[in-house]
Amino acid sequence: MPVTGFLHSASAGSNALNVAAFQRGLSETSFIDGQNTRIQYRWAENQYDRLPELATELVRRQVVVIAAAVLEVAKSHTRDS
Repeated sequence: MPVTGFLHSASAGSNALNVAAFQRGLSETSFIDGQNTRIQYRWAENQYDRLPELATELVRRQVVVIAAAVLEVAKSHTRDS
């Protein structure tokens, strides 16, 4: 069964709606967690220096794709442009 990686800069507790939307989006393309894909979640808990380590961990798990939401980095780049 293929594994999908989900990497987020914040915590799981504050992102339940985002996780639900992600799962809903996957299901709209016929990917159902536990049926034909597994989702591996990694949370940086707002410790941005952990992101490379968490991404490497997902790669080692041989995920087929990584969906990443790194909010503060995206915000800082938007402010700089």
